[in-house]
Amino acid sequence: MKKKVLLSAVCLALALGSASYAKSGVFVGANAGLAITTPSYLNELKDNKSMLPDTGVGYVLGLDAGYQQNFTPKMGLRYYLSYNFSQSFASKTNAISLSNGVEGTSGSTKATQTFETINFNHLVAANVDFFYNVTDMFGAYVGLGAGFSNFSIDMKSTILVPGEGSDSQTIKFAGNSFALPLNVGVSMNLGEHQVVKLGAKIPLLGTDIKASDKNAFGSDKAQATLRNYIIQVGYSYMF
Repeated sequence: MKKKVLLSAVCLALALGSASYAKSGVFVGANAGLAITTPSYLNELKDNKSMLPDTGVGYVLGLDAGYQQNFTPKMGLRYYLSYNFSQSFASKTNAISLSNGVEGTSGSTKATQTFETINFNHLVAANVDFFYNVTDMFGAYVGLGAGFSNFSIDMKSTILVPGEGSDSQTIKFAGNSFALPLNVGVSMNLGEHQVVKLGAKIPLLGTDIKASDKNAFGSDKAQATLRNYIIQVGYSYMF
């Protein structure tokens, strides 16, 4: 019995000793990468889905600040606040027919209608990530965030009639929602203080948006749900 108690005490001491020598501290970081915005059109927009832009692609810039707590030299948790700003772009051109300047199905004037969207997104979240260092240099992480997502969208519609010119109209959309991003990625440790990460933020919830002009599509029900996927490379320094 005494041997078992002694062995347990030694194991506990070794575990605590390892944890005490593990590197913990405050860190700050910055990241940049790719933003991919996917829409799910609803109501009147769903009826015109075949004419509207699909996935938008653009850039994202972000900042992180928080605390890293190591339980052992190989694993621990990161608690941090993150802010990401992204801008993505999408467009689609359709062949249409016009009759007396009004779109119709039996018109004799051929034209094209192009929809161009610019998506602006702000994502603020409090995150907790679990990390595990496979080697002294390379590791992986997974975690979850909770916060706020804001979208503002400019959708420009341009009708071009060959030989007669073009006519454009810009419709604005906006929306806010609770955000729940899933964080996954790999990391490379550059000594005790510096970390480079390649990761992704996967939105588990979408953001509903509405047209600011209720008559833009002949109805006040022009809505969509957007999800903003982020793939980014980041650098952080721990003090």
